[in-house]
Amino acid sequence: MENKNFVKKDEEFICDNCGKKVPKLGYSSRNHCPYCLHSKHVDIKPGDRQETCHRRFRASEFGN
Repeated sequence: MENKNFVKKDEEFICDNCGKKVPKLGYSSRNHCPYCLHSKHVDIKPGDRQETCHRRFRASEFGN
């Protein structure tokens, strides 16, 4: 069963923090860089890319 709250938006992007090209995952959406682990607030619902905040997060900021 497909989750209606998840929008698959598999796209490559350039990391705002380290500048590296982040390739597509091939199966899901992501908003974090696998190289420096920074993330960007881009989704309201997973994958929708509707958030206008676009705040950057370091990996250590999650779960605090």
